[in-house]
Amino acid sequence: MEHLSPYEPMQPELSEVALEPHAAEVHRWQTIPHEEVHFSDEVVNPPRVLLFRHAVPLPAELPHGYGYQGGVARNVALQELLGEPVMEPRDVDYVAILDFDPDFALNKEIVDQHASPASYWEGGTTSLASYFLDRDFVLNEVLVHGHELYATEAALNDLEQKIIRPSAYEEGGWEDYNSGAVGTKPKLVMKALRLAIEFLEMYGQGKVEGIEDWQWRFDRIPLFDLALSLNKAYERGDALAYRFYARFIEMGLAAQGEIPFDAESPRELALEIQYHMLEQGRDPFDFCLPELNPPYASEAEVDPELARYEYYADLANTHLRQRRSEDAF
Repeated sequence: MEHLSPYEPMQPELSEVALEPHAAEVHRWQTIPHEEVHFSDEVVNPPRVLLFRHAVPLPAELPHGYGYQGGVARNVALQELLGEPVMEPRDVDYVAILDFDPDFALNKEIVDQHASPASYWEGGTTSLASYFLDRDFVLNEVLVHGHELYATEAALNDLEQKIIRPSAYEEGGWEDYNSGAVGTKPKLVMKALRLAIEFLEMYGQGKVEGIEDWQWRFDRIPLFDLALSLNKAYERGDALAYRFYARFIEMGLAAQGEIPFDAESPRELALEIQYHMLEQGRDPFDFCLPELNPPYASEAEVDPELARYEYYADLANTHLRQRRSEDAF
């Protein structure tokens, strides 16, 4: 089966996806005035963090002690230090930094005044040193506090070269219960692929490093984690969703050699995920686009007296019978 032909004009070339950036002798960010952050002697193995001043407009002015992390912080670094255009951040993530003496009574006010439906706030509180030691990816070792931008040298290098790699904190932090192999959480594997595709779409280069080949096997990726990243890719548009789908299939084929999904497009992949979740007796994923959700997956009501597994198993069997009937024609 040819899986990519229906969308050939939008299909990224492998060489484009794995594009190796030109290695500059002097990184661009090094020409920007900065200073090194010094931690107290009580901090064991402190990270090397650099401090810059920035003038990038922020989503909102947060109270002292609260900072931006994630996409907002990355965008500030990309704009201020590298002079590059950015995508609007999907989520606005906040964090309270103990070193800056935040007023914790303002937590609720921050959520009420600055949060949006896509925002994320978990009441996160951490020290500055700990913050830079427990990020998910190296390029997320960035923090914005007012007009100050904090970042590790490694994060700035990866942002400049558009590389997504697990941090030392996450690398080897997950064990596959089937094989006992140690690697990166599947959720982060899918997130890394999505970020690489977003970089590729925006800058013409983007690659994932530091994730073992076996982790791209289709049977190593939980359906929910795959659905979550596919959904977030769809939130960026159909073109990016297709790039994500094409690269996901390509990586999985290289690692596994066969495709357990009968899907020739990202839309069909979304539907296949729904059906496989139904077969497993699980609540189907609720995608952002109505056409990605089977009618009976979104409209079904579970009888409280009926076992959830049996209910969804019946729906899955109905789908299988319908497909077999269609195949007979």
